[in-house]
Amino acid sequence: MESLGTAWPFETATLDLVRHRDGLPGYFLRCLYSEHEQRAAASEMFTLIESQVSAMSAERIRAIFNELLIMTAACIKHPSYKAEAEWRLIIVSPDPSSAKHRFRAGKSFLIPYIELPIVAPEAHPYLPELVFGPTPHPTLAGPAAWNACTANGWNIDKVSATKIPFRSW
Repeated sequence: MESLGTAWPFETATLDLVRHRDGLPGYFLRCLYSEHEQRAAASEMFTLIESQVSAMSAERIRAIFNELLIMTAACIKHPSYKAEAEWRLIIVSPDPSSAKHRFRAGKSFLIPYIELPIVAPEAHPYLPELVFGPTPHPTLAGPAAWNACTANGWNIDKVSATKIPFRSW
């Protein structure tokens, strides 16, 4: 999979501070929209594991497979979202039981999450544009997104709603 490139619109030094915070390994990965890219990433994952399998225990193989599967799956998106050209920050915890899980209400069940800082204290992050949504309430979501980012130290030039329509199903 591709790593962070030079066309990235963020201040990369700031993001590097965030992705290495608290000793957790973080990876910036480009989302994959075409079936060809998705199949190539899956093939690369299996090739990587296969090349190392003879030198590893079954437990280590499972751990590496799980980590690579999570990273690969997190980057696969439907082709209709290609215009987003999204990159994702993937944080992989070596011991998921050690993470401080929080929970938020979903439509029918609790959703676990781990809180991560979006800004390292020593950074002065800049974002040329924040695109939010889709959401049923864009007039409320835009100012909320702006306030959340600026309250956390981000300098933002522009906030706009995505053109992707909101679907509640």
